[in-house]
This record gives sequence, structure tokens and C-alpha cells, in this order.
Amino acid sequence: MKLFFHALFSCVLLLSLPAKALTPSQAEDLAGLTAVFIYLKNDCGYEDLPNSRIEKAILLFAKSNRWDMSNYDTRQMAAMNKENYFDIKQIKLPENYKCTALARDSLPLLAYVK
Repeated sequence: MKLFFHALFSCVLLLSLPAKALTPSQAEDLAGLTAVFIYLKNDCGYEDLPNSRIEKAILLFAKSNRWDMSNYDTRQMAAMNKENYFDIKQIKLPENYKCTALARDSLPLLAYVK
């Protein structure tokens, strides 16, 4: 799991987008989106989703928002990803409902990446 967190964002460090440096709010949004994909893979039966496709979707999300990733901190983001993942796990909803809602709201992003 730790390797997945690091691999998921390793290429993000190389991005340079024309905007301000990544803000705490933007970092939280990235961590939240990452946690959703991790949850879908680990807890909802989407284990066949390729990590590379998830990485591209997250990068597309950041790029479409014109976020500058030059101050991206891998360790800090890994901690935020983990925290967000456990927050999702603690949501008191039936598992099937939670998985369906998360998949409906996040998987369409994968349609834009190859």
C-alpha cells in the first residue's frame, strides 16, 4: 500500500504548470481524490484498475485546474492520502452504497485518460 501511494504520485513531481504553487486546499483535494481511488481498488472490487491510469487521471485533474506541482511533497501527500483513505473507511454507510457513490463520482475521470 505504501508503495502504491508513492508510485501514484512519483510522476507528479515532474509537472510544471503555469499557476501558483500548490495550496493546502489543492493538496487536500488531490489527497481526497487519491484516497477515493485507493478505496475503490482496495475495498470495492476495482483491484484491476491500472495504477498508471489512476496516476494519469489525478494528473489530468491537477492539470485541468492549472495547479503548479513544483512544491509537491511526496511524504506529506502520502500521509494525507492515508488519512483521507481511513476517513472514507469510517463513513457509516452501507459498503455497497458507499462504493457505488464513490465510483459514480470518480470513475468517469478515467474515461479521459488512456
